[in-house]
Amino acid sequence: MATLTSVQRTIFRKIVLGTVFLAAIVIVNAIALRLGEIVNATTVAFAFLIIVVGSAIFAGLTVGVVVSILATLFFNYFYLPPIGRFI
Repeated sequence: MATLTSVQRTIFRKIVLGTVFLAAIVIVNAIALRLGEIVNATTVAFAFLIIVVGSAIFAGLTVGVVVSILATLFFNYFYLPPIGRFI
């Protein structure tokens, strides 16, 4: 029976946590878009910030940077004027 080495376990853990945090960004964005005018851009930015900080704490710098880039792209596209375009 094959067992994972500590390096393989670390990589697997980072991949799983990275996927979870990326999914969290997508879910928060979907909920915010669904709520429409109830949620403003500042609230979404703060939610993204909490997810980015959590990803950096629990999954490390690399995952934190990737999640941060995705959150920035989502925020830029969906919440900053002109909406629906990258500046």
